[in-house]
Amino acid sequence: MLLLIAGLPATGKTTLAEALAREIGAQHYHSDKVRGALDLMGQYDKPAKDRVYLALLEAAEAALSRGKPVIVDATFSREHWRDRFENLGRMHQSPVFWVLLEASPESIYSRMQLKRKYSEADFVVYQLLRERFEPFARPHLTMFSDARHLKDLVNRTVQYIKEPHWDESLNNDRL
Repeated sequence: MLLLIAGLPATGKTTLAEALAREIGAQHYHSDKVRGALDLMGQYDKPAKDRVYLALLEAAEAALSRGKPVIVDATFSREHWRDRFENLGRMHQSPVFWVLLEASPESIYSRMQLKRKYSEADFVVYQLLRERFEPFARPHLTMFSDARHLKDLVNRTVQYIKEPHWDESLNNDRL
């Protein structure tokens, strides 16, 4: 299983991914942590981003090859990288699930005032990424992390990945 958690900075991707990895026993790969391991902190140009996503792709492929469930959390703002990860899942005959996390700009701003473990993104970066974020045109679960407790987000995601025929019409977290 390949679970991909996407969203803008400070939407709670890593918090959810870490909790889910513990809950379902998955290997978790985090884009900001990989960026640090590659000594690319502070570098967000296309070549640096490509190196980070390629490293995430390689790590996910290695874990899938060993039969491990994988969670990758990254912005996934570009359709190109979403396609690459979808193809990886297909290549390994592994189910692929997408979760798109969102939060209000006010919540994002508040979260960014706190020291975060790995992310360097500030509110200016958030606003730039929001403008450039390509629409999600594939089946996914959208959740608003500022509208639910972490345990609820985890439970909803587990339900989503266990549901054999996810009904996209139920994908309205605003209710």
